[in-house]
Amino acid sequence: MRTTAVVGEPEIDGEHVIVRIAVEDPAQEDTGGLFVCRLRDYGDVSVETFPRGLTPPSEGEYRAEAAAAAIRHALENRELFDELFAQLPASR
Repeated sequence: MRTTAVVGEPEIDGEHVIVRIAVEDPAQEDTGGLFVCRLRDYGDVSVETFPRGLTPPSEGEYRAEAAAAAIRHALENRELFDELFAQLPASR
């Protein structure tokens, strides 16, 4: 059974709010991994493996799980994320 967990606290990095998500699936040979999710708002998320460039790409399913978990976390903590999003520089 695949599980997701937020790792650490969200933080601002440049033009994004960063949320780290661990995805685990002990039943699979590729057990998941740690992902960095970059959010500009509640509907704009990009996902990369962590550490970037040093981790082999993972299955799209895991990336999708990480993105969904990051958005869920943001929605469940809307007050905090509203404050974080308000601190981001305006889009060009």
